[in-house]
Amino acid sequence: MSRLKRTLGAQVYGQAVTVAVQVGLLPILIASWGVEVFGVWAVLTAIPAAFAFADFGFTSAGKTDMALRVSAGDRDGAVETYHSIFVLLLAGAALLAITLGAGVLLLPLERILHLGPVAPDLVRAVLLLQIASALSYQFFLLMAAGLRAAGRPATEAAFGATARLGEAAAVALAAVLGGSLLWAAACALATRLAALAVLAGWLGARAPWLRLGLSRASGTRLRALAGPSVACMLIPLGHALLLQAPLLILGAAASPAAAALYSVSRTVARVGVSAANAICHAFTPEYSYAHGARNRARHSRLVRVQGRILGGGALLYALAAPFGIPAGAALLSGGALSPGLALTAALAAAALLEILWSGLFAPIAAINRHGDIARAFCLAAVLGAALASTLGTPAGIAAAVALAHGLTCLAALRHAVGLIRIQPEEAHPCHGPY
Repeated sequence: MSRLKRTLGAQVYGQAVTVAVQVGLLPILIASWGVEVFGVWAVLTAIPAAFAFADFGFTSAGKTDMALRVSAGDRDGAVETYHSIFVLLLAGAALLAITLGAGVLLLPLERILHLGPVAPDLVRAVLLLQIASALSYQFFLLMAAGLRAAGRPATEAAFGATARLGEAAAVALAAVLGGSLLWAAACALATRLAALAVLAGWLGARAPWLRLGLSRASGTRLRALAGPSVACMLIPLGHALLLQAPLLILGAAASPAAAALYSVSRTVARVGVSAANAICHAFTPEYSYAHGARNRARHSRLVRVQGRILGGGALLYALAAPFGIPAGAALLSGGALSPGLALTAALAAAALLEILWSGLFAPIAAINRHGDIARAFCLAAVLGAALASTLGTPAGIAAAVALAHGLTCLAALRHAVGLIRIQPEEAHPCHGPY
């Protein structure tokens, strides 16, 4: 359990960084730019974030595949997966850069979004930089897969968190010094590229057998990973719809101020989700290692421990949320923004339901057998986003998001019981249905 404890500590640090960035950055940006300009920044940030699935899920599926293979003693197979996904990312990033760049330059953004006092040309420049940052992040995730395959999940979590902290600090510094949205986006991109270079150097020194390259790339391996990869892609796609679509809807149908209210309130509400994610992410690599090594007893013990921790945490969140969300939103905005009862209740319900199905999902995703739940989540997210687009108010949109997570919970409860009972010795860890 020593590695699990280190990984849990790193995940707690990572989620603490996430919360600190979200909570600490908001008042700095609002104070520096004002509510209107901050609302535009929130909308612009949501657009490239929607392309978190640019790798079609192969990075996430490959990370699990590599961890399973190394645990089973198949280093050569892990390298083959590593090189194959690298080739895929190179091709996908080039295609997306051209397609998205053309869209930013050609679409009439000023007619699509309420940009407030921000000039359309500045918006285009910011979006181009943020698209570059989003695409470069895919390669960062591939390096993180290498860390997990090397048996260093704690380093994976800690390094990713430190990189996020550096990006947030760069954005905050740019805003405090009077920089525009363009300067903030440029600083974030420069910091991300620097982190990518450092991670590549560190991994090359600590795991020389896992050097990045093209020589071992295999189309056969990519075809074998296609099923789990599509399922992995559906998870960030669903999250993109539920996290970013509400801001885009409010930016188009309401005002930057409404987007700012929703963004700040949701940030506070998702503190509990961040804590739950720290737990799930810490346990996920351990499930992979246990399954790859065919250690049935450890696998079962991990399921029980995770369930007890998440259950207690969810109860504490339910008791604190009705008071904490309004107080936190008012504190972060300097009293300028305060959610009403309906928005608070909907955001809290969405968070609790997400915590529930995420806990059921973790041991299943760790062995690349998560297709049913992933498809159900994506479908629920599409339905939730469609419903949100007809409502157009912060409280209504939050209720639609809660409904989507509720539907996912039903699907997870239906599929998870049987899949969690899959024992590590029942099949080779790198094959079988997903």
